[in-house]
Amino acid sequence: MKPNILLITTDQQRYDTIRALGNECIRTPHLDYLVRDGITFTSAYSDCPMCIPARWTIMNGQRAATYNHAYYEDRVPMAVDASKSLPGILSAVGYQTQAIGKMHFWPSRARYGFDNMKILQDYYRMMAKHPEYGTPMNHGLGQNEIYPIKSTTDETHSITAWTVDESINFLETRDEDCPFFLWTSFSKPHPPLDPPEPYYSMYKGKPIPKAAKGNWLEKLQDNTGHIWDNRSHKFDFITDDVRDDALRAYYGLITQIDFNLGKLFARLNEMELWNDTIIIFTSDHGEMLGDHGGFGKGNFFEGSAHIPFIIKPPVNMSKEFLGKRYNIPVTLADILPTVLEIAGISLQENDIKTDGANIFDLLEKKEKRKYIIGEWSAGNPRHFITNGRYKYLYHLNGGVELFFDLQEDPNETVDLSENVEYKDEFNRLKSELVQRLKSVKHKDIESDGTLAKRKLQPISEYAMGKTAAMFTTNYDCDVLH
Repeated sequence: MKPNILLITTDQQRYDTIRALGNECIRTPHLDYLVRDGITFTSAYSDCPMCIPARWTIMNGQRAATYNHAYYEDRVPMAVDASKSLPGILSAVGYQTQAIGKMHFWPSRARYGFDNMKILQDYYRMMAKHPEYGTPMNHGLGQNEIYPIKSTTDETHSITAWTVDESINFLETRDEDCPFFLWTSFSKPHPPLDPPEPYYSMYKGKPIPKAAKGNWLEKLQDNTGHIWDNRSHKFDFITDDVRDDALRAYYGLITQIDFNLGKLFARLNEMELWNDTIIIFTSDHGEMLGDHGGFGKGNFFEGSAHIPFIIKPPVNMSKEFLGKRYNIPVTLADILPTVLEIAGISLQENDIKTDGANIFDLLEKKEKRKYIIGEWSAGNPRHFITNGRYKYLYHLNGGVELFFDLQEDPNETVDLSENVEYKDEFNRLKSELVQRLKSVKHKDIESDGTLAKRKLQPISEYAMGKTAAMFTTNYDCDVLH
């Protein structure tokens, strides 16, 4: 039988939030186990770090820019043919496909190739029928506010526990005569940062990393549509003590996910499915959490775009890679070709077009990748390119360039764009990006072959235009970013 496939995604989880990958302030025993026994990619990036575009990329294996959706746009049908989607292709060859948790599709009940889905609205419908369980998000904080608060439901009835319970229910009631593709999609640690006990108190008073602060901030202080959403998305400028407590609550949400994954992994093992199941763990994008004075996502700094990416293969393959870490640049578009190839589905024979690569081909050097690129096209259009060590960023508003050596400066505190010692690396990456954009006749390339440049706008005008977006209903979570 073909291998089972379990795709686990979190929402808004930074790369640097797993203990085994260097964060000694957080508790993630089950993710640590995946790191030790799986294959970890230390240079994984979301090419358009926003909820909807990232999920579309997972479903169709194409970068957001490829299908002209490199920005956030709500309530738009997904740009993917259900028969060509990841679950649709797998269903056609005999997989039972199930989605559980945050899908963020529109229309929200559209299955796009899945046999069945249990989405966030189902959780809220269930909770509404049981007022004795508590009222989710009854604390007054909205979907993008960064202030920490304790959950208004207990852990047993939290959305995280529900996501795992429903995943286990699927495993226990599925058709055992066919392989399965299960997408377990957590809606956390996306704000509101409201973990239940014991996770709310778990990190109180504990040491945590301080926010990074770049020496390049003045270059972007008037750059509209950038990361300074303190006022526009949070109603207030965040003080250092609130930021630190927010990070502690954020860690609590991640530990809650991790502990619940322990239940899911245990059930897989009890049902003798563990050895025959490939597990892929990643996130749609990260969260700035005060780094360089910003919050949220939608930019290409490490906090926003750098994501965890771990694969545990079935026991009968790729043992030489297990427990190792690789700096090969990978992205969410790689999930579709990797899963399909493992399932024995040829991309060429089935005319499946993807911007990604089978990750095992990259590991085995059957295919080479020099870099990955990303694009955000709304507000302040911006581009990035990285080869895993160096990163070049370009912002059209003001024509601002930034360049970082991620090996020496993983927090991106020192801009090297004008450092003569890095001139060759800077020019090489910039040239690669320009050539790629030229090859697709991108609108951000001028007629003379240079990157386009726009006039700056006052940031206050941008902030005032965005504030109203915060007033959203708590129960429409599956169509919120």
